[in-house]
Amino acid sequence: VLFRSKRMGQHLTSVRHVVVDEIHELVESKRGTQLTIALERLVERAGEFQRIGLSATVGSPKITSAFLAGARDILVVDVSLARPLDLSVEFPTSTKRDKALINTLHMRPSTIARLRRLHALVDAHKAVLAFVNTRSMAELLTSRYAAWDVHNKIQVHHSSLAKDVRLVAEQSFKDGSIKGLISTSSLELGIDIGHIELVVQYQSPRQASRLVQRVGRSGHSFEKTPKGIVICSDAEDVLEAAVICDHAVKHQLEPPRAHELALDVLAHQLIGLAMETPRVSVGKAYEIIHRAYPYRNLDVDTMISVLRQLHDERYIWFDETSYRRSGNALKYYFFNVSMIPDEEK
Repeated sequence: VLFRSKRMGQHLTSVRHVVVDEIHELVESKRGTQLTIALERLVERAGEFQRIGLSATVGSPKITSAFLAGARDILVVDVSLARPLDLSVEFPTSTKRDKALINTLHMRPSTIARLRRLHALVDAHKAVLAFVNTRSMAELLTSRYAAWDVHNKIQVHHSSLAKDVRLVAEQSFKDGSIKGLISTSSLELGIDIGHIELVVQYQSPRQASRLVQRVGRSGHSFEKTPKGIVICSDAEDVLEAAVICDHAVKHQLEPPRAHELALDVLAHQLIGLAMETPRVSVGKAYEIIHRAYPYRNLDVDTMISVLRQLHDERYIWFDETSYRRSGNALKYYFFNVSMIPDEEK
């Protein structure tokens, strides 16, 4: 958060530390790219401060720490306890019983076999958190599960649901009213439900770091071991999941890929600088943005080309050496602040 002081240029001396939790989620996101520039803007107002990044699934501490701190001195502290993971890969095969359910569930026998295995796992455990890779799959499995089991004890959870619906599902899971949740990555972070006994990953999670993060939702105490089962859809899925599980157990996580020189983020943050100062010099803007890790290779000519486009679209007034915001800048800035792309269906 950038706090605007009462007097332009006054330092915000109360800012001493900035803590970024689950930083691995930001390194590969344009929201993270935006954050790196926002932190440099905060330095201009508050002076230098300590930056602390936290994560349990960092594939490359070197890249992740540089992403947060830029060229500043960095200390990487590894306090991982190397918790063992109980992981397995399963490939359910269809039976005559599954084929008999085709007209009831309107699914292929192979999909019914996987749903049957999920149903058995939910029945056998106190609390099961199942992850899928898409919202459509979360909706499909939840609806077919409810059609199959009249005592339906699971609900769906994903980011497209209304907030109150998600909160009801989370609370029902916490208090034991339901035994399972089928979720996308919306429950990958920030959930602490101590009684989760098992995490099911429906189809390959594609990344070892993602599998570690998801399975880590179970066994949330020192004496327990996180347990996960990957339910696969075909032979290729089995092979991929097996390799990913092997990497996860050995804690061989994928190095992150930061968004380099994202020009849409650059345009947004250039206008952000103009929201704070009546007139911004090109040199000062370049100095601030160049300190951010994703823009360490930015050249002045590229930045000037972005400024010219913003001028042509009447978001700023630019005279080659400095610029100021136009009347359209305020709406553009706040309507594009999230960096989460809109989706239409």
